[in-house]
Amino acid sequence: METCKEMNHEGSKRLLRGWVTVSKEHLASVLLFMRTPAEQLRMGFLQHLLLSLNALPSHPPSNSLRIFFRNLAYYSSLKSLAIWHPESLFTADPELADSISALKTIKNLRLDNAGEQSLLLLCSLQSRLTRAAVRFELTQTEYSAATYTKVIDVFRYSQDTLESLDLVAPYYMARGRPVYPRVSRVSIRHPPYTPHLSYFIHAFPNVTTFSLFDVITDGFLTETDTKETRAVNLAFNRAHNTWPTLDSICMPLKLLYLYGISHTIREVTVHDQ
Repeated sequence: METCKEMNHEGSKRLLRGWVTVSKEHLASVLLFMRTPAEQLRMGFLQHLLLSLNALPSHPPSNSLRIFFRNLAYYSSLKSLAIWHPESLFTADPELADSISALKTIKNLRLDNAGEQSLLLLCSLQSRLTRAAVRFELTQTEYSAATYTKVIDVFRYSQDTLESLDLVAPYYMARGRPVYPRVSRVSIRHPPYTPHLSYFIHAFPNVTTFSLFDVITDGFLTETDTKETRAVNLAFNRAHNTWPTLDSICMPLKLLYLYGISHTIREVTVHDQ
């Protein structure tokens, strides 16, 4: 029996090493594997979890998944969590988001095809993240500027721990947003045009790598306004020694000119929208 216990221990550790993917086809078998007398032991081995379920409101995931996450909150030291199609999953079972938000050990979080329900999860998440990657479903036309202004707010609980942020969302920069002093890497795709670099500097004062892709250019300035805005940015940058830690930047050429970052940067990548 001692040998069996040892094999059970080592076998579980090997099976749960690395990323564990839970798909619709394997949901029942994974939950059954975890729900054994050795549940506490096995949950302790689980470090990286990917959910790929894409549930429908008419076919919500089983209650067992909700219970599984509640138990994870007690027994596991889960470090990484990725959820594909979280919006459909949380719409089908709103209480599932509550169970996931109780996790306290997640350092690396990725949500793909997120939306309003995912924002609620992020607002209540009890883990202090170091890396976050959130890709919003851009075909959802009902999202408002107010919704996207919240995007940066939802990481408040991780203000002192977050180091890397990847967003795919029309995130509206605004004054008074939280400050993330440890963030060194920022990548934002599909942001609306933001004329003043100070908004980004306020949120991420110590960034080393900063990238903007697919900027929504509807609000780009006229040539006269562009020169005036560049002058404002240049004056701000000189007065505040803007981003002395910046080592790499990637953005459209017009924005690079507009923002007027005047100190030496090791790597500059420009792209045409």
